[in-house]
Amino acid sequence: MTSGDASTLTVTWDARVFEITGTALLTVRGQITSVTFADRADGIATLRLPLGAERVYLPSRTVNLYPSENIGKPRASVISIGDTNGAEVQKVELPVASEDVSAWGVELAVDWISLSEEITPSRATIKSVGPSPIEVGVAFVFSFPASAGEVSEAALDESEERYLSITTQVSDGVTTATIVTTEAIPAETSTYLVFAASVSDSEPTMIVPIVPRLALQTETASNGMRQTNMMSCFPLTNVGSHLSTYVVETAN
Repeated sequence: MTSGDASTLTVTWDARVFEITGTALLTVRGQITSVTFADRADGIATLRLPLGAERVYLPSRTVNLYPSENIGKPRASVISIGDTNGAEVQKVELPVASEDVSAWGVELAVDWISLSEEITPSRATIKSVGPSPIEVGVAFVFSFPASAGEVSEAALDESEERYLSITTQVSDGVTTATIVTTEAIPAETSTYLVFAASVSDSEPTMIVPIVPRLALQTETASNGMRQTNMMSCFPLTNVGSHLSTYVVETAN
């Protein structure tokens, strides 16, 4: 797009899918400059283009609608250029690219305790939220102090079903467990990773050699994976403090 005269650029898009943020970047006669939007609302934004504008970059980010992201086919985005009098001189519709997938999702949760002043897991939950099963070959990495002991898969409903393979490696007091689905985990089904200890015996130290973490390895997941925002767990708040004092309350 090249603008010989000053003009306006208007973009409309499906605000359920993404949003345009920040300021726009323009290439004007070979120089990059930033321009604020003259007007911006949900699904529509307008820029005033200076003389000689050649390229426009509109920063955007996707919108996560989980768990209500089944919105059907998104609406196409449209870019239109108007002259100084407001008359439209050019219009481009950007087609919607879509792919049929079998949607599946996982939510992770970990119960943390403090053993000998180290934060360790006592139980972790891997939940399949559907609508399709968690696929075979999806991997998770679980790192924690070696003092937590061995980790094994269990089903709290006493089911005999097992879905995971677990391999561990211990180095410098840290256990790293690689967990891979060997059977598809049906929708609305949970499986559990359990440890020997379940109750705290101390408060954690403020400085710890490792922050334990359970995380999905996204590179092992297919395009059908839902963005649940619950695909990693670690025992810290957003500002880096401990989630709890882990003090065991006793009855009077």
